[in-house]
Amino acid sequence: MIKHFRRFRHPSAFHLVVKTPSGSCSATVVDISAGGAQLKNVTGVLHGDKLTLQVLDISLTGFVRWTRGDKVGIAFTVPPTPELLDALRKGARQIAN
Repeated sequence: MIKHFRRFRHPSAFHLVVKTPSGSCSATVVDISAGGAQLKNVTGVLHGDKLTLQVLDISLTGFVRWTRGDKVGIAFTVPPTPELLDALRKGARQIAN
């Protein structure tokens, strides 16, 4: 039997810009891990769509794994650095410093 373990998810309320195949939108990170994130206020995307999260001058790319209403789950193509992951959990002040 193969077991799949979910990475620990950190709660967040970080606001950022998401680039989707149909344009850009403002979104909120609900939770985040090194492997991906749950976002809200994202609509018009489909399973498999490529999204880019704009965090100040840093871009994180991932693919949509699920959608439910205005919430989506994405898997990152490259994990964020530990510093960026920590900043997304705590807020933009951490990134700027």
